[in-house]
Amino acid sequence: MELKILKYGNLAGSPDIKTIMHDLKYDTAAVDQFWDHTHAIKLAFGLDGRSTSALLLEPDCPELFPALVDCSFLSADPATHGPASIDMALAAIRAAGVDPAHIKAHFVTHPHGDHMDPRLRQALPGALFLAHPDSGIPANPIDVKSLPDSMAVINTPGHGYQHCSYIVDLKQHDLSVCLAGDLIMSHAHFLTLDHPTAFADPQAGAASVRAVLNALAQRHTKYKMILPGHDIPFFVNP
Repeated sequence: MELKILKYGNLAGSPDIKTIMHDLKYDTAAVDQFWDHTHAIKLAFGLDGRSTSALLLEPDCPELFPALVDCSFLSADPATHGPASIDMALAAIRAAGVDPAHIKAHFVTHPHGDHMDPRLRQALPGALFLAHPDSGIPANPIDVKSLPDSMAVINTPGHGYQHCSYIVDLKQHDLSVCLAGDLIMSHAHFLTLDHPTAFADPQAGAASVRAVLNALAQRHTKYKMILPGHDIPFFVNP
């Protein structure tokens, strides 16, 4: 398996921000103002909330690869949800050396718009949109037996009730990587997973993180890494 990062995302939210929003009781004028102010600050520093996107190559499994994981270039700012975001995604695929028409699969972690833009279904007509069969994600259920030995999918609710994560083995690096989506948004998020507002369902989220770490520990590789949904990768010792 080969993994190419199309784009490193940057943190759209954090446990601290979620706590402030929770304290403002959500869906109020105060929380709307807080979101607008913090969003303007993040944009000023180049933090637009986009998610991490990846390209997977596995020539021994031409039925599913080349494939994408969470290939959406939507920003957290609704004003940028125009056609340019789709053009950026397609341009990134081409820059990685793959014709978007040759993409066979789009592995979805969850259906939030900054991770799975539904317009990609039209932009990638040759791609099956796939997710764990038990996740409830509106995509084709993955036939787990069809995955190569270098890949696994885990049902990981917690961030939202529909979520799954993917593990790929990169043998050239003796490395296993979990493409965690928003189960783990960043290293900071990983370090504060006992925070009660880190997940929509804290109990399910904690169990899903344990499942990911256990699955990484069982891979026959020396090194383990998390590729979070909104940040750069970091090593773990599961």
